[in-house]
Amino acid sequence: MFSLLWIAGCSNKSNPAGASLLPVSDIVQPKTAILPAIASTTVYSYTNTSFSANLIIGKSTEQESWGLIAFSGVVDSLRNATVLSAQIELRMRYQKGSQTSDTSSQAIYNVSMHKVLKAVRLDTVQFATMSSADFYDPTVIGTATTSIFNDSALFEIPFSDLTVVNSWFSSGGDTSNLGVLLKPGAGNTLLKGFHSFNTSLTNYAPRLRVVLQRVNATQTDTILLQTGVDTFTGQYTGASPLNDSVRILIMNGVSYKGELGFFLPDSLKKVTVHKALLRLHSVDNGLELGTNSTKFLVSNVLDSEGAEFSAAYAQGSEVTSGRYRFEFQINEYLRRWMLTSVVPRVRITGYDAATGAERFILHGAASAIDSLRPHIHITYSISK
Repeated sequence: MFSLLWIAGCSNKSNPAGASLLPVSDIVQPKTAILPAIASTTVYSYTNTSFSANLIIGKSTEQESWGLIAFSGVVDSLRNATVLSAQIELRMRYQKGSQTSDTSSQAIYNVSMHKVLKAVRLDTVQFATMSSADFYDPTVIGTATTSIFNDSALFEIPFSDLTVVNSWFSSGGDTSNLGVLLKPGAGNTLLKGFHSFNTSLTNYAPRLRVVLQRVNATQTDTILLQTGVDTFTGQYTGASPLNDSVRILIMNGVSYKGELGFFLPDSLKKVTVHKALLRLHSVDNGLELGTNSTKFLVSNVLDSEGAEFSAAYAQGSEVTSGRYRFEFQINEYLRRWMLTSVVPRVRITGYDAATGAERFILHGAASAIDSLRPHIHITYSISK
């Protein structure tokens, strides 16, 4: 004897969810939507580089960076010693800019050194201050040139004028030591990163090598000062990126960040979000990389004061020659926008911006290529 069990409304076909006992009409079908950015811009937001492990100096495509370094540790026992020679010694970390793959024909890198005249807070100093006429003496007190670009190579900058260094020792301390400014020389087309005082490789930290003669002494001594402070700051030398909706400029170490605005329609405020991907595209050859590769950081801006509540990271992938796509999973951002009345905004920053000198140029909301404009690809469902 056989029993037949019949359930009303059952589907006689399997379905994508594997719910063969449910009618197809009751199964949640994922949907997709594209939420385009309605606005994009580049904003200036200061980046503190005084705690960076790098000291970046040089000039490259549309970017220039100057460094400031001040040594400490001039003890009283060396008061009024006569300085016979002095040089700053830096260790290379990385570079970017105009060069060829043939190391024998790489571009020449050169730096000039100047006396700093004005005390500043290293955690807030910006390029406009560092490059102002009252900040440093335009007289060159040392220069250095090299065509050697190996990692960890030694770069020596000798003082051609010892007046500044003698003044540090004549005071018997650090009170007169405001440091020296290091800026790229004429024709320089390279940005170079050196180990700073904050490097984890202490043997590669900046050093001041001084040959001196103490008061009433006949022999000379060589001392090394290996403590101090440093920072770097730069400027973008291309056309102003501010108020430009066609492209977005993100530049590490120089304080440029991107910002996007979105409009969330009511139809998307009550759906179940499964995935939200923010997609960004670089312009062709729009990336100039240094140490941090193609990483990006995005954060959700909550209010008009610029408060940010979380961050997401993405590694770019090259989709065509010279063009990269970045995808950030921002489910949390979208859900928060659905529950609050804040204007949906996203800020884009280079990954670990204080340590590098990368430049990224991205398509903006008004890009001529619609498919490359910033947008959020949303996968969602509507609850039954």
